[in-house]
Amino acid sequence: MEFTGENGIFLNGKAQIIEMLQIMDPASKDKLIRNLRMRNPSLANELMEQSLTFDDLDNLDDNDILNLFSYIKAPVLGVALKNVKVEFQKRVLCLAPRTYAEEAFNVMNKSLRDEKSMIRKAQQKVIETLVALARKGRVSL
Repeated sequence: MEFTGENGIFLNGKAQIIEMLQIMDPASKDKLIRNLRMRNPSLANELMEQSLTFDDLDNLDDNDILNLFSYIKAPVLGVALKNVKVEFQKRVLCLAPRTYAEEAFNVMNKSLRDEKSMIRKAQQKVIETLVALARKGRVSL
């Protein structure tokens, strides 16, 4: 964290870059991370992990999504899939084993108390699991 003396503003360059990466289009984000990875692989991986959003899951290949089913319970994924693009919901559920997909679909269509908070928590759980799997080399972000 840096402090600029004149106007008293605190700056945290890494946090600002993470915010920027979260709103960038996927192609630009990928290009920036790739270029950074050539110079500083550990920083590139850290920024990639910290800037990951649930919408980024749509960029995963099918095998990486398939790996998630072993580590995320169907109800959690069902909550996480609420309020995302229907195309992505269909893609994920079509890849899942039938009973898993049915359980996730049923949860996805239920009303939840404090729904926004529950969705945010479920999506965060999925992201944390993906990061852990990426660190073990089981998925590629």
